[in-house]
Amino acid sequence: MHEKRSTADQTNQWLHYWMQQLVIKHPVRLERASIWSVTDRNGRRGCSLVGVVVDTEGARIIHTRRLTEEDIVHELLHVAHPHWSEEAVVAETARLLKPRPRHRRAARSTETENTPARVEC
Repeated sequence: MHEKRSTADQTNQWLHYWMQQLVIKHPVRLERASIWSVTDRNGRRGCSLVGVVVDTEGARIIHTRRLTEEDIVHELLHVAHPHWSEEAVVAETARLLKPRPRHRRAARSTETENTPARVEC
């Protein structure tokens, strides 16, 4: 799917674009965390994490690595639909990011063509 890692500017563009698409009105901010503050089920430190925390003041997408567009969409779907299952969020993320087929256009000379957090060790 969309595995391209982002720059900070690109991440913010994705965040604002998808907040508009999903009609999220409350604030969402990105928060970088150290990999050394994340442990796996066995207590081993140094794991990757992408997750969201929602409270009365808004939402925070907490991450230990550069985010992909898929990460942003996935976490924002948790914000927009807090009662959805993880499976529903995964399916909708895939649907929203599914490449759209390009239609051939006839040449026209007069027109211009215009959570739960995911932990990885």
